[in-house]
Amino acid sequence: MTTITIEVPDELALKLDHLREHLPALLYEVLNSGSGARVLRRLGAGASNQVYDEMIDFLASGPTPEQVIAHKISEPMQERLAELLEKNREEELSEAENAELDVYELVNHVMSLLKARTRGVGGLPRQVMPDTVGTIIKDRKVIYGLSDQTTVAEAARYLKDRGIRAAGVFNHSGQIVGIISQKDISDKVVAENYRPSEMPVLAIASRNLVKVSPDTKIGAAVEIMREKNVYHVIVEDAEGKFLGMVSLRDCVLLSSQGAGERERSLTDYALRSTDPTPA
Repeated sequence: MTTITIEVPDELALKLDHLREHLPALLYEVLNSGSGARVLRRLGAGASNQVYDEMIDFLASGPTPEQVIAHKISEPMQERLAELLEKNREEELSEAENAELDVYELVNHVMSLLKARTRGVGGLPRQVMPDTVGTIIKDRKVIYGLSDQTTVAEAARYLKDRGIRAAGVFNHSGQIVGIISQKDISDKVVAENYRPSEMPVLAIASRNLVKVSPDTKIGAAVEIMREKNVYHVIVEDAEGKFLGMVSLRDCVLLSSQGAGERERSLTDYALRSTDPTPA
C-alpha cells in the first residue's frame, strides 16, 4: 500500500481525525462513484453545500456508534431534498440543482459506508445498478443468433419462440454481419408482400453495425445509438470477440430503474429516524 501525504487546513484535519482509519476505504468508494467524482470536482472549484458541511460537522463532533447508525439529515435539508426529488421526477432540475442533488447522493453514500462499518458488516457496499454495457450483458446465459443462411420465416419463428425483439446474424466464420429485428420483418417483408420462406434473413437484416467495448457507459451508449440512428450496439472485447448486444430499450429501462433506485435510497436515508440493524 502506498503512503500519500497531503496538506490540509487545521480545521479540516481536526474533522478528519475521527475518520483516520476509514479514510482509505471511503476515498476509494467516493472516487469510484459517479456522484462522488462530480461532487469533488465541484467542491474543488470552491463550491460549498449545506448538507455536505452538515455531514462534516456531524463527523467532527465524534459521534457514538449509536449516533452514526441513527443519523439523518436535518429537517431543512430533508425539505430541500424533497423539493429536488420532485423536480427530478418532473425533469425540471437546473444544472445547479442537479449538482446539488449529487451532493445529497454523496452524503448518503458516505454515511451508508460508515453505518455498515459501525455495525461491523464485512466489506463495502457496492453500486448494484449496472452502469456500463458490460454489466448489462455479463449475467446473460444465452447469446441469441442466427445463421446468415436462415430464411426470414425461420427468423420470425426464432424471435417469437424466444420472446425476443432482435438477434444477431452470423456468417460461417462466426462473425456477426447483421442484426434482424421484428421491425425489420414487419417493415421490409410484410409491408412489401415478399415471401418470407424464400428470402434469406441477411437480405433484410440491418447492416449498420455499431460496436462498443464492455466498459462503455450506458449513457454514452444511448448517445451513440441516437447519433447513429440505430437501436442496438454490438459489444466486443479488445480482441474483437462478440460478447452480446445491448438495445436502446435496455439502456432506457435501466436508466429509469437507476433513477428510481437513487430516489428511494435518498428518501429512505433522509426521512427515517433510525437505521435498524439487520437481523
